[in-house]
Amino acid sequence: MANVQKRTEEDLIPPRQSPANLLDHAGQSEEEKLAAHVAELRHQIEEANYEYYVLDTPTLTDAEYDKLMIELQRIEEEHPELVTPDSPTSLKSVPKTLPANTIPPAGYDPFRLPVRVR
Repeated sequence: MANVQKRTEEDLIPPRQSPANLLDHAGQSEEEKLAAHVAELRHQIEEANYEYYVLDTPTLTDAEYDKLMIELQRIEEEHPELVTPDSPTSLKSVPKTLPANTIPPAGYDPFRLPVRVR
């Protein structure tokens, strides 16, 4: 006879809709929920950047990272009031290599994290 585990009600509820998550956002307006979601997306992206660039042990695939970044960009385009200067979407990428026979710009460091656009 097969070993069948009994599933609880919490096993059947998707993680984003778990009772704990629902209680965390109880009484919040839609704007507050969206702002909290944006903050969580930024945290996940910044954590992924640190793991990739500093620790050299990425935990997200490129597709997962892109999905987070695209979602954050979409929300910030639809709600410009949520854009902050420290948002990962405000970062300007610095190329890791320069074309042959070019002089690097002043302050160029190929090992530095992306710089913020000011």
